[in-house]
Amino acid sequence: MKRKILSLAAALFASATVSAQSVTISIKGTTADTIKQVRLFVNTNRKDATSINVTNGTFTYTAQAATNDIIIIEEGDFQLAFVADATPVSLDFNSMTIDGSAVNNEFGKFQTAKHAYDRQLQALYLDYKQKSRLGEAAKAEIGAIIQRYDSIESIVMDMAMDYIPKHKSDVSPAYLIHAYSNGFDYATLENILVSDAAYYNHVMTGKAKENLKRLSLRRPGRMFADLEMSDPAGQPHKLSEWVGRGNYVLVDFWASWCGPCRQEMPNVVEAYRRYHDRGFDVVAVSFDQDATSWKNGIEKLGMVWHNISDLKGWRCAASEKYGVNSIPSNVLVDPQGKIIASDLRGNALLLKLSEIYNK
Repeated sequence: MKRKILSLAAALFASATVSAQSVTISIKGTTADTIKQVRLFVNTNRKDATSINVTNGTFTYTAQAATNDIIIIEEGDFQLAFVADATPVSLDFNSMTIDGSAVNNEFGKFQTAKHAYDRQLQALYLDYKQKSRLGEAAKAEIGAIIQRYDSIESIVMDMAMDYIPKHKSDVSPAYLIHAYSNGFDYATLENILVSDAAYYNHVMTGKAKENLKRLSLRRPGRMFADLEMSDPAGQPHKLSEWVGRGNYVLVDFWASWCGPCRQEMPNVVEAYRRYHDRGFDVVAVSFDQDATSWKNGIEKLGMVWHNISDLKGWRCAASEKYGVNSIPSNVLVDPQGKIIASDLRGNALLLKLSEIYNK
């Protein structure tokens, strides 16, 4: 059923892109017969999403958009996206395929290949939520789920990193940069956010640019920033009491309420066990607000190293000084106080320490 966008102009003007030129977007879509509606939004403007009715598994839609806007059609938990240009687009949610201009055909091939992994990630996430309700009884299963999820997510990220540099001349990578920017490290973001790329000034790269600024605060090569917080006994300490004093030190950002942090902690415990006698140290900086929960977490997880917190949650001083907006996170600092690695998770920490101490 054809449908016109109400107040379309407001939605499109609110999402400035690399071009103000207007084009007609013409969409034909196919989905399962059971689907009654899909949603359309432009770039990051989800709050102004428009519902499109589906009749017998098909829908059509025509409207004006700014050239190079990225139009996103959402069916349940899954999306198909295309770049607004003058070529009509056909979308098929049954096969997760796109047929349109040369740019959108290439963009569609990527999304088709990615979709099989999206399904697996969704199933693993649902399994993780279910198992998490069981607590310690499902600890091993939860660990296996996280490991599998991270493995599949790495495959998808590698696919994105293969696609993005090959498409510097069009804006489609902006969609991927927006979607995966929280998973890119500083070096990766620095490599893909290049000013000569067609997507550089697209509105969907905004979050990645902010992340690049944030990650620059803990990038390798930068000197550590000092923090002043208290230990569980209420005694004040500075990070500089332990960092920059001749040892390699992991500054580990975590919280007792953070499930992934608790899953990650055994890796830190193992690293400390193996290398503490050789000069490796850990300072855990907590994003907790409740002192009792923080202390219980320290004891239960076997965190026998230095523990400090200002008990301010996300307003923790480390959030500003190290650009931390998600946990677990960490920085590894050399004996002189220079950051040499960040966000070492899973086996990556042990591999890095093995490289350092087994030279």
